[in-house]
Amino acid sequence: MKYCFVVLSTCLIALLPCTSSAQEKSQWKRILNEAHPLPDSICLLSIGFPGPYTVENWPSNAVLVEAVLEVDNAPEGVFLEFLKRGRYAWKLQCDGLECLLSFPNRSLSSARTSQGVIQEKLSVRIFIPENFEKAGDHLWTKIIKP
Repeated sequence: MKYCFVVLSTCLIALLPCTSSAQEKSQWKRILNEAHPLPDSICLLSIGFPGPYTVENWPSNAVLVEAVLEVDNAPEGVFLEFLKRGRYAWKLQCDGLECLLSFPNRSLSSARTSQGVIQEKLSVRIFIPENFEKAGDHLWTKIIKP
């Protein structure tokens, strides 16, 4: 029994599927971080993400996205290909005084394999510079100090 616990713990720590046959579903979990520097001229930041997220301030001039990704029912090769192709990447577009931080892939659950539909879940925290404050839904403005 002790051996089974050690093997199970090792599989969880390595974030690899711990399965007894190739027919079982594979589960993956990964923490993804992306930093996007904001130009000094930016006064307005919008966030475009279709799901829930939390926002926290931090002492930086960049936006940091921390996403906990959980994927079920995906073979290892498919999961790694999703990561390689940037399926979970964010995009920062700036124009004049405004920036939009967006998640271009809005249809995460549409991928299928021979095992069925791949289930993808993102838990997102976004860290924005401490000199920004909430101004509305999905909108933050820079605090201008005299």
